[in-house]
Amino acid sequence: YLSESTGVGSDGGDVSLPVVTALYQNVPNPFNPSTEIRFSIAGGGPARLAIYDLRGRRVRTLLDRRISSGRYSLWWDGTDDRGSASPSGVYLYRLELQEKILTRKMLLTR
Repeated sequence: YLSESTGVGSDGGDVSLPVVTALYQNVPNPFNPSTEIRFSIAGGGPARLAIYDLRGRRVRTLLDRRISSGRYSLWWDGTDDRGSASPSGVYLYRLELQEKILTRKMLLTR
């Protein structure tokens, strides 16, 4: 699930686009059963957000497409790409863009 916030607000006022690209700490952390991952993109282009275990194995890809400037929110339910529940532990979420790669840690508790 990807939610996006860009453009003009519902009240007709301007919603400012982000001036920096940032990957924020997931909320809640630690989490069970799901967590929200938020990020902002200053310039549009191809983007990929994936979850990795501490051995560097990709667990789940949450986003892999072209996006525009804006603020985004994704949810991870603690499952892998096949839908199987991931075990408790520390995971990394990594946002890859044309100009940079950003990574943060999160803790899944079962």
